[in-house]
Amino acid sequence: AGVTVRAFEVPTLPGLMPGLASGFIDGGMRRGIPKEDWGGVVTVYGDAKAIAQFTGNDDGLPGRIVLLDRDGKVAWFHDRGYSLGALRALQQKLAELTR
Repeated sequence: AGVTVRAFEVPTLPGLMPGLASGFIDGGMRRGIPKEDWGGVVTVYGDAKAIAQFTGNDDGLPGRIVLLDRDGKVAWFHDRGYSLGALRALQQKLAELTR
């Protein structure tokens, strides 16, 4: 798609039980992700609640895309799942940031 920024998938699993079962959960996630992409997935257990509160978690199903600028500030945010329209909006924002 021409998006050439560093990207990470950050599943957030708040609560005590997910943290205790992290080894099992991480293994299950790896089965659904190609091995070459494992380095780009960082599962958060301890601070998961803070991240969920920051991004909103009314509907835990759709993924959220958070684009940070060079200063670490949120430059663009999308929380309605994947779509081609969202990808185009992300590409446009990236182009603006790299000018």
